[in-house]
Amino acid sequence: GFIGSVVAMFFGGRLIDIVANRMTSKNHGRREPEYRLPAMILPSLIGPMGILIFGVCVARETHWVGAAFGYGMQGFGLTAASNVLVTYAVDSYPNLAGEALVVLFMIRGVSGCLLSLYAYDWIVAAGTENAFSQMVAVQYFFILLTILFLWYGRELRVFTASYGPMKSYSN
Repeated sequence: GFIGSVVAMFFGGRLIDIVANRMTSKNHGRREPEYRLPAMILPSLIGPMGILIFGVCVARETHWVGAAFGYGMQGFGLTAASNVLVTYAVDSYPNLAGEALVVLFMIRGVSGCLLSLYAYDWIVAAGTENAFSQMVAVQYFFILLTILFLWYGRELRVFTASYGPMKSYSN
């Protein structure tokens, strides 16, 4: 997991910039925060498949290398996805970047805590392969929300500019 996370820190940050810069140049130099979201493709493929590989290897008691490789893939996927979402949030709301980061990190911390508390019970109730398959389905559900922000992110930012905390910055 650590190795996957370290690779994602270096590779993920650079990938986000490459994708966003290419999309900006195609848009004649006009940059939108949503240009960072296509970088979610790689972590969306690698991360969930890593947790599936890990779960199948553990359930079938295969060699430890398979489970370790799957865990590394999951570490890469979660770290790279987090990098993309953090940069998207900061680009979307630069005046509230600190608050946006706190919210993102709170959600990440709480979900990690809940998963660590209840994963064992989930695995016992559903079986190892089924539980990890369900975890992949949950991950894909949240990943698919990225598509909504890719298509409607601009409209959401325009709406939130006149609502809540952003209202004071738009006056």
